[in-house]
Amino acid sequence: PGLSPDIFNLLYYLCNTPANFSEILPFSAGLKINDIDDPRKVEVLAVIDYLEGNKAEAYDLLKYTIEDEAVFSSFGGNYITGIILQDTNPELAVKYFREAIQLYPDDVDAHQRLLKCYETIGDSTAAEVETNVLQILM
Repeated sequence: PGLSPDIFNLLYYLCNTPANFSEILPFSAGLKINDIDDPRKVEVLAVIDYLEGNKAEAYDLLKYTIEDEAVFSSFGGNYITGIILQDTNPELAVKYFREAIQLYPDDVDAHQRLLKCYETIGDSTAAEVETNVLQILM
């Protein structure tokens, strides 16, 4: 039967709200979204996989969007993609963390991860800007 629209909308809301991000798991226990023709469903599944510790499965769901260097519509999709890429491709991770921050500018963790990426790639000017932003947010 698939996932009811009400449950999916709740999961997508949680996926797209940093303050409630970790709350997605209790509502998703045992759920699998059967048809993933909707990119939002891919994002929700990837977030669930990542939060459950299945980083490889999350990447498999996100890889086609990553290969196209497109961005996601939710905070969660962009944030998780940034996390997945930050160690292997920090330059591309910057793009996804910046998109997540554009959706939720006050998310401290996304800013901290973006700062780490800037430091890794040696962009001291951008790192300094992020350090200043973090000082304001904290």
